[in-house]
Amino acid sequence: MATKTFIDSWSFDETLKVLLHSPSSSTLYKLLTAIRKDVEWPQHKENIIKLHRSGCLKQVVTSLHSSHLHIVSVALSILGNSCMDSKSANEIIINNNGLSELNQILKRYPSEDGVVGRIFRIIGNMCQHTLADLILDIKPQLVSFIVKFIKDYAEESDESVFTEATVVMGVRALRQLLNGRTFIHMVKKCGLLKGIGTLLIKCSIRWTADKKDQHVLDTIIKFLLHYSRYRYYPGIIEMRNTPKGDSLVHLSKLLPLAPKKIVKIIMNFIRISQLKSDLPIPEICDGFVKLLKEYPLAQDFNDEYIEYIRCLCYLLEHPSNRSSERCRESIPQLIRVLNDFKNPTEKILESCILIVGTLDKCSFHDPLIKEQLGCNIIDVLVKKMEWLIGSSKTLICKHKLQKKKKRKHSQDSEDLFIPKKKLGLTYPELWEPRSPMTSDEEIDFIIANRSTSPSSGSESELVTSPWSSPGSSPMSQIHQDLSDSEDYSPVCSDAEDQAEPSNIPKEDEHAKMDIEKLSDDENDSLEDTTKFSVFSLKYRLLNQILTLLKTYSVIQPPPKELCSEALVMTLLKCSNYFDSNSITTEVSVAVICRILQVHDYLIPLMQTDVVAATYSFTSRTPHGSVCVKCIQIENIGHKVLGKFYDLAQCGRGKGDIANRLILGSHDVKKQLVLSIPYIVRAKQALNYLMLRSGGLEILLQLLQDLQFQEKSIRVLCILSTKTLGISNPQRWAGSHREKMFINDYRVSDECKNVVTFVLDDNSCLSADRDFLCEKSCFFNSLLNGSFRESNEDFVKLHHTGYIALKSLIRLLHSDFDKTEPKDVQLDTSTLLEVIVLCDRYLLEDLCGFLTECVQQFSLTSINVPIIYKWSLESKTNILRVESIAYALVAELEDSERLRMFSDLFNLGYSDEIVSDIQELLSRYLTLRGLY
Repeated sequence: MATKTFIDSWSFDETLKVLLHSPSSSTLYKLLTAIRKDVEWPQHKENIIKLHRSGCLKQVVTSLHSSHLHIVSVALSILGNSCMDSKSANEIIINNNGLSELNQILKRYPSEDGVVGRIFRIIGNMCQHTLADLILDIKPQLVSFIVKFIKDYAEESDESVFTEATVVMGVRALRQLLNGRTFIHMVKKCGLLKGIGTLLIKCSIRWTADKKDQHVLDTIIKFLLHYSRYRYYPGIIEMRNTPKGDSLVHLSKLLPLAPKKIVKIIMNFIRISQLKSDLPIPEICDGFVKLLKEYPLAQDFNDEYIEYIRCLCYLLEHPSNRSSERCRESIPQLIRVLNDFKNPTEKILESCILIVGTLDKCSFHDPLIKEQLGCNIIDVLVKKMEWLIGSSKTLICKHKLQKKKKRKHSQDSEDLFIPKKKLGLTYPELWEPRSPMTSDEEIDFIIANRSTSPSSGSESELVTSPWSSPGSSPMSQIHQDLSDSEDYSPVCSDAEDQAEPSNIPKEDEHAKMDIEKLSDDENDSLEDTTKFSVFSLKYRLLNQILTLLKTYSVIQPPPKELCSEALVMTLLKCSNYFDSNSITTEVSVAVICRILQVHDYLIPLMQTDVVAATYSFTSRTPHGSVCVKCIQIENIGHKVLGKFYDLAQCGRGKGDIANRLILGSHDVKKQLVLSIPYIVRAKQALNYLMLRSGGLEILLQLLQDLQFQEKSIRVLCILSTKTLGISNPQRWAGSHREKMFINDYRVSDECKNVVTFVLDDNSCLSADRDFLCEKSCFFNSLLNGSFRESNEDFVKLHHTGYIALKSLIRLLHSDFDKTEPKDVQLDTSTLLEVIVLCDRYLLEDLCGFLTECVQQFSLTSINVPIIYKWSLESKTNILRVESIAYALVAELEDSERLRMFSDLFNLGYSDEIVSDIQELLSRYLTLRGLY
């Protein structure tokens, strides 16, 4: 004990010096134990180099001759660590005849778990330095021993003298030994694959039942991934025909362990498989579907769930897997996953892009496309588009006035997603067609290279594939998946109680401080970068969705699922969300136009708000023709409406609409008449649909229904203005107004023949009798004729207002030009009463003049109900039709027009209003109108 304490106080160099002098067995064990503690890799890399340079490796190899098992075990541990250094490994093999010594030890201790495991580790570490060929040349017995060990262990019962760690080291050593030169010997001569396959089945059953042998399975999967890089079809047959059955099928049960590696194995095997039954594709697809269904979803989807999605999508990369027999429920499950995503985080957006891209790759597989459509993929895609650009309830995006400018360079159209200072970024993959390198033929994604770095602890298994996460670090995955520390654990020795240290270097504290400082100083910049990443992913996802929709739109026969109000409305919003030169805008409009080429979609779409919404693009832009964005919106509206015109005005379209108007249900008729005026402009077709097929009558019925009144008013206005071209009766409204003031009237003192009119309210108004007789035939007959009033100075006039009569007399005394209407400065009610008096007193010229004045200058949304009521109640019908025409065609805000019609119907003359509208429209539908 004292000696051991004394040795513990020595430095590493002093221990090596003592070791060179061939100490006794007890001292040798203590020296080797002390050295073992100081040669951990990579923490003590310098000590391993010292051990090599000092020549002590020869002493360590020599100590393997010891008859003491504990000395042999410690020496093997030291050699295992030393072989992590390439020069030390070469010295052990070449100068110290290490392979022969190892072979002899295996003969001496063939069933000693600690010894066998350490020797397997030594061989595996040697192979990291491209020494596998040398090992096979010098001592092929070692390779044969390992293969036989694996076979025997796989065929043994569960009770075995060997631990899991030893089996792990054996499989790892075989993986490291396997290369292009050793392949024939190991696979063909030694029958390696049947042993590995049998071991896979045994461990898979144990793991499925009790979660045992997980490390062994991890190592087997790594071996299969490495082996799958070699094109050797008989190997698949051997793996399927092991003594315990088909081992490849058991991979489907191990998906939670290493989903990515298993999928890569299968995808590599696809390159050499000859029969569909060679690989368990259906079982693996079912396995991923089950994992996704049963996965306990939290609010945020974690990396494991995302990886399952990527693996399933990667399986569908290969065309041979795109069949209902092989992919089973994969497509419906991907659509369910896509639908379940709610929060557009960066990872979820990447997954959505991947899923939608995978669905699009099924474009040449009709059964899968039909399956997608049957799973309500259209509704899911619409939700995702609304997720990105907002609800389609607001179709025209708010924007600032963009005046026309001359630009030397066009700007990419992601400006509503991407911050202004990031607008220079483009996405070439979105503009160009799919290249051959991303086609269905690209299945060989695995790079078969081996790392020669001694610090890696294993060969590099970095894999490049299109489904790798752009946010993940390949190097971190290498350390996580393939470190030597994972492959090795201490085995059965008192001298090796401590676990192997990690081979990842400690983080540099100075570097850590710099990163924290950078985060503090450039927090805003990093935040902008994150936003930009999310914005760009949204833009990519939107384009991927549009690409998939474009694929659906060219299917023959056209799928009924595309006839969707939500889809077309969302595409309409998407079409004006970006600039006109955007690929997104072009594809959105192209998909809409493709949908509108199908006659069977016409009637269903006419029963929705799609037609009215499209028309709004042409009439309700915020800034009009002075704004570039508004011009773009109008052009889109006209283009889409043009497709509706073509469908509705052709013989088949017109016939379908007429048939539904005559034979359809009342609900269908109501919906159709609310769309016809927007998309039928030919007068002959309108006459056929609105008059002969009863469309106008149905529309006027809706006008009196409060539920449809707003829509019907809007439709009637469109029919009157854009389709029938009814002119606004107020032709002078926008021109210069000449105001006409009426001077106060009083009978001249020089007037000798005065008549005084006594009104119903006993008020009196005096006037020049001779002047009135001269101006009006009525007054001439009344005051100078055979009536008794001709001899009376006080004449009673009934139903006459004082102000109106006085205004009339003023007008008669006024000298003005009646060739053009004037803005008479009287309130509307008085002016209308004056017109009634003019009609009653046979003042035709003045009546016509005042009527024209009211028509041109007093017709407003407020006055129309007043004038229309006066026209009916006075029984003159003056301005009755003109009031209705103005209500239909005047340029008013929607709210103002709706309020005007509401006031009209509140008058209590609904039947008369409807009759007047019907008569006016019928006239224009058949003959030339009045205006």
